[in-house]
Amino acid sequence: CLDIVTFGLGITVLGLSVWLWVEDEFSDIIDYLNISIVYLGLYIIMLKSLLVVLVSLFACAAALLENVFFLLINSIAQLVLFVVGLFGAAVLLTFTSVGSSIQSDINNSMVNYILWYPNSDWANGRLSEIQENVGCCGGSGPNDYVTRWKPLPTECRDSVTGNAFFYGCMDEVTWYLEGRCYWITGLTILLCFFHVLNAVCSFILLQAVRKEEEESGGRYK
Repeated sequence: CLDIVTFGLGITVLGLSVWLWVEDEFSDIIDYLNISIVYLGLYIIMLKSLLVVLVSLFACAAALLENVFFLLINSIAQLVLFVVGLFGAAVLLTFTSVGSSIQSDINNSMVNYILWYPNSDWANGRLSEIQENVGCCGGSGPNDYVTRWKPLPTECRDSVTGNAFFYGCMDEVTWYLEGRCYWITGLTILLCFFHVLNAVCSFILLQAVRKEEEESGGRYK
């Protein structure tokens, strides 16, 4: 039963990870701001969730066959997946949280685009897309334009009030990434909990099978 739940969670995490990876808005923001390090945690979780699906099928077979060797392999595999899952979630959280190293990269990229604004169509397009989709202004705020004697673009202003966005893209993009990755990291950590339960159950079944084999062998002596 636990293996079926683990299988379902593995499929869910894999689906969410792949969807986020191919989602245009998410990938464009990462590419434009040169923060592809965010993909590292996502790749680890994608690979891990694929292994979860395969190991879950193997675990079901091991339990049905009551094979001691298979049960031992399953227990070890569950513990390995536990470690990999925690590592992947930690990496993804590290690069999608406020205070992470990507914030300086976001700020530097935004300032670089602002230096080219408004004379470069390339920089204008990227600034427009980032600020409009995320709802931010500049790297650390509107002052990034003001201090460089640059006019505030329309995308820097709230469409309802007309006021400039208070927060810069350094913070807003980080919150945006954190929100997008929240469910993936949460489900990955939940999967880690099930890996521990599966490892314990598999080991208990292994011990029971061994004891049964020893008792069966003793009867025929």
